[in-house]
Amino acid sequence: MKVVWPAIAVVVGIVALGALIGRLSCAIPDGRLLTPNVVQTQSNPELVVAVEKARHSLDKFIARFQHPEPGDRSFGVQGAFKTSGQDEHIWIHLDKYDNGSFTGRLDDEPTNVPGKHKGDTVTVSRDNVTDWIFQSNGKKMGGFTIDALEGHADAAGRN
Repeated sequence: MKVVWPAIAVVVGIVALGALIGRLSCAIPDGRLLTPNVVQTQSNPELVVAVEKARHSLDKFIARFQHPEPGDRSFGVQGAFKTSGQDEHIWIHLDKYDNGSFTGRLDDEPTNVPGKHKGDTVTVSRDNVTDWIFQSNGKKMGGFTIDALEGHADAAGRN
């Protein structure tokens, strides 16, 4: 029993120190809301790169949406919606693209966009698009922020 108590004390000390460090690191706000319950932080630079990749390839996505190939379906964009705080990023199932704006139905329930609910028709400017996605013959195309959030740094072939 003499050996067990010191080991227990060390384990308890390590756990307490870990909890304290974790609590302190969460106390510093360094993020912005991307989607409900998803925050971009400075510790996730892959997300910043993913948004840039989506924006740089948006013209190719628009062309594909307007002239889909056989097997293409489920086109959507993630749009940034202004709120009283930080922008809320919500996926939209697309119906049309016209004059620089996407129109479709909200695919998620907004948390901070007053008067809007899942399924409501909305319009978002191409300047406020932060990601795009569709399926081609069952394969996910785009979804760069999804890959970044899931830890998939390689989204090769999706541009």
